[in-house]
Amino acid sequence: MSERNQGRMRGSNKQDNPRSDASFLYIRYKDDVVSPDTGYRPSGGLAPGTVFYLSPDISVSPVDGFGNVRAGTDVTVKARIFNGGALEAFSAYVEFWWFNPTLAFTAVALNQRIGTKIVNVPGGDSYVDVECPNKWTPIFANGGHECLVVQVSSLSEGGDDLKFPFAAALDRHVGQRNLTVANQPGQKLQLVVGNPFHQTEHFTVRLSTLLVGGDMDEFRTLPVHDLMSLLGNAVVGKRRSDDQRLRLGVTEMTQREPGIRLIRARETRHYGEGQYTDDLGRYLRARARSDPDFNPAALGRSLVEFFLRSDEGRELDFELLPTDMGSDHFVVHHLTQVIAGCDIGGYTIVVPPADFDGRR
Repeated sequence: MSERNQGRMRGSNKQDNPRSDASFLYIRYKDDVVSPDTGYRPSGGLAPGTVFYLSPDISVSPVDGFGNVRAGTDVTVKARIFNGGALEAFSAYVEFWWFNPTLAFTAVALNQRIGTKIVNVPGGDSYVDVECPNKWTPIFANGGHECLVVQVSSLSEGGDDLKFPFAAALDRHVGQRNLTVANQPGQKLQLVVGNPFHQTEHFTVRLSTLLVGGDMDEFRTLPVHDLMSLLGNAVVGKRRSDDQRLRLGVTEMTQREPGIRLIRARETRHYGEGQYTDDLGRYLRARARSDPDFNPAALGRSLVEFFLRSDEGRELDFELLPTDMGSDHFVVHHLTQVIAGCDIGGYTIVVPPADFDGRR
């Protein structure tokens, strides 16, 4: 699909649109029929504990049967851009970026930008699918397991335009996809933990692990991108109710042997400079205060904690351990970076059963 392909959100009604005199661009952080993402971001951003880094609106091709790209291969990146306002957004500037596997993003280099495109996005709860004009070639250093960010801005939104670049939890104009599908025991993954602030801060990395089951035959009918998004957003006690065939059984297993192990943490200096201003630092703390009952322990058990200066990072090496949960269960690991009781970045690893052979 290209930017000429467009559609309308399910159940939308232009007459009910309260933004009758504006455009309202956004990239969804989830695809949920029961409680859809319509671009609303409270003043404190998304609530702590929200998995905001698995956007269904960012896709890549070609991929293997597990949804992973191959290092060294030319990859096409696409994004779906929504307009929840009544007026068309003219000359919307769409940026496509890649990052090495990381939790909170820090410095951004121009060579990490894959490409840009300018499009118009019709109003009336519509969307357009935008293909990046440049191919992305994942590097071998991380086996192709990079993170992708897409953001959009338009002067037609006036003061309601992009305010917090690369901050998907804070800004509806930003979509982020941090996901790896691990397809073999012993697979290793390196994540970088950086400090996005200008001052020294105390960080914790937490791990939450879920066991997600369902009808594997029905799972195999889904494109692998959609399946992995579904699994990555699974929540204990909540079933996918818009399609009864795809009902999920979700079990918390963080305190058991989770099948992932931190094997090394190495200090790295000159890892960028804090890109966020003190104002954004206060904003993130406001996000933590937006839910005074939120307990960071809900993000799982603490793996490691440390202080980081603004130019400092930690390289965390993880190993996936052999895990046999049966032929109809996936294991989903969420790794989260936390500061001041608030999550500021995350990465998800999906481990399929040994006999899984997804479709592209």
